[in-house]
Formats: sequence, C-alpha cells, structure tokens
Amino acid sequence: MLIALGGFLAFVNALLLGWGANVWGGGALLTGLVFAAVVVPVFAFRHYVRDGGKFPDSMYTPTDATGAVPATAAPAAPASGPTWHWPVACFTVIIGHLLAG
Repeated sequence: MLIALGGFLAFVNALLLGWGANVWGGGALLTGLVFAAVVVPVFAFRHYVRDGGKFPDSMYTPTDATGAVPATAAPAAPASGPTWHWPVACFTVIIGHLLAG
C-alpha cells in the first residue's frame, strides 16, 4: 500500500513540477530539460568509448555499504523499471504546465 501511495505521489510531484515550471520566468521548463539532456552524451562517451560498451564486472556483484557480499541477494531488477511510467510522467508534466497557463 505504501509503495502504491509513493508511486501516486510521484505523479502528483510531476504535475506540480509542470505547474510551477515558469515561476522563475518563461522558458524555465525547456531550459531545465535542455541542461538535464546534456548528461546523455557524457554517459554515452564514458560507456561506449571509455568502457568499451560494457559495465564493470564489479557492478554485477551485490555488496553492502562496507563492501561485503551479503549472504542472500535479491534478483537483479531491470534498470528502467516499468516501460509505461516515463511517457505518463512526461504527459503529467505537460498537463501541469498547460494548467498553469
């Protein structure tokens, strides 16, 4: 129940993000998205050029904060999560932005 409530509130947060996007002036939402997108080429360069397109082997070994391998490890979950949440979150931000009008 608590996880579902947190998921719902995440979309409420996205709505409020779009709603208050232009508090600091017109175009603030677009400027923020552009600066957030700057990290994509940096990640691509580091992953494909520096690391040869492979993640380090240490990424696949579960460890705790001290570096020790736990006795039992949870199965690996997909990094992207559900495929529907990104489009819905983007749509929610746009709706909030349009409601602010």
